Amino acid sequence: TLTQNTPNTLIKKNNGDAHPYTGINLVAAGTYSGFTLTNANLINADLNHATFTGTYLEYTNLSNADLSLSTMTSAIATGANLTNANISGATLTSIILEDAILINANLTGANMTSSNLKNTNVTGANLTNANLTTTVSINTDFSGSDLSG
Repeated sequence: TLTQNTPNTLIKKNNGDAHPYTGINLVAAGTYSGFTLTNANLINADLNHATFTGTYLEYTNLSNADLSLSTMTSAIATGANLTNANISGATLTSIILEDAILINANLTGANMTSSNLKNTNVTGANLTNANLTTTVSINTDFSGSDLSG
């Protein structure tokens, strides 16, 4: 179980009801589909095998988070910080990571098909065997990244 104190976070189930929370409990392998987690501080979060389908993660800080084998399909993570995050083996199809930070992220074997990485900083990331088919990467910085495989 992960407990975070995030007073500026807005969490809502996409039914129109929005509630600000001063704390969030998230668990690895949990399902957070259809939720809004805006500006959340989830540094060092253990969210491996978690599902974030249709989830809003704009400007969420997920640096050093473990998102390995997670699913983030059709999620919006504009401006998210994923520095040093472990996203290996994750499914990130049709995710919007525009203006995001993925410096030194581990994306080994990640499926990023049809994702948007426009203006994203992916320097020093490990993308070995990652699937970037039809991914938008306009003005994306892959300097020092491993794109082999």
